[in-house]
Amino acid sequence: MQQFDNFLPEWLHNKVNNQLLDPSVRWHYPSSGAKDGGGAFFTQPFNVVSNTNNWQGADTLIYALDYWLDANKDTFQLEYLHRCMINFYTAGQNTGWHQDMYDEGYYSLLYYVNDADGGTEFKDAKYEHKENSALFFDCRIEHCPITSTVPRRISANWILKGKVH
Repeated sequence: MQQFDNFLPEWLHNKVNNQLLDPSVRWHYPSSGAKDGGGAFFTQPFNVVSNTNNWQGADTLIYALDYWLDANKDTFQLEYLHRCMINFYTAGQNTGWHQDMYDEGYYSLLYYVNDADGGTEFKDAKYEHKENSALFFDCRIEHCPITSTVPRRISANWILKGKVH
């Protein structure tokens, strides 16, 4: 598990934040993988499996990922982007415990876009949803969103196939 504060430079974070908080983003409900009838709103601009490649309304996330990959090129080598999903939780929404992928060599990069309560819980740790911070972890690790009380909590999750050095 690696945590990043000040995940993006302020100018880029502000562009992502402004774009994803725009009401024109096409949110869907419920998110895929929701258990026990729970869920959240989501949009998925990229997915290799479903051949989805539509960054309209979320194209700043391309630059955000490129920035992170370049800044971390000595510790992570990307093979390919598997998926990008953006989650929008309203007060009380929760998707429950889950893994992002089950195969070895896939990593989650979870970026907290706006300031909100809640966060992400793992079996041995909890991380607060803090604006412009991120978590990088093996996709096979079970985790769960911590239920929020605010009207809007947004995070972006890239699933990356690659190698950690």
